Amino acid sequence: REAEAKKLAESKRKQEEERAKAEAELAKKVAEKEEAARKTLEAKKKAEKEESERMAKEVEAAQAEAEVAAKKSKGTESKKASTTKKSTKTKKSSLKKKKKSTKNVVDVPAPPVATTASENEWASLADSTLKRKTIAQLIEYLTERGVPVTDDSGQSLKKADLLEAVKSM
Repeated sequence: REAEAKKLAESKRKQEEERAKAEAELAKKVAEKEEAARKTLEAKKKAEKEESERMAKEVEAAQAEAEVAAKKSKGTESKKASTTKKSTKTKKSSLKKKKKSTKNVVDVPAPPVATTASENEWASLADSTLKRKTIAQLIEYLTERGVPVTDDSGQSLKKADLLEAVKSM
């Protein structure tokens, strides 16, 4: 009987060791899968962040180009206006200077303002990025595209309304 009891105890001990090994292996596999999933999620988040930053830089570059073009067109208009206010002597000398300078200057017309979805880069921005825009930036963007920024009483729209107007373009 003692031999049988020892055999039975030894058998139970071995079974328990095997079960513990199996549980440890299973826990290890689960931990490995969780780690792989975490790394994949981190990689996706990093890629999304990089894409968002790249898009924001592209939008800022496009805005800067538009501002430069607008300043150039405004600059030529203000030069024309200021030359008409000068005296006749100054007019003659400035006309001569203008004739000389127009030989080398190429007039570049301001880019047309379009409201198509492909050219409405702000509408494609993430909500969080769009919410970081100031009210002044939103108003300027919308007025450039001919969207009214005041309500019926003539007051400026609230930021939420301005954001909605950008998204709906």
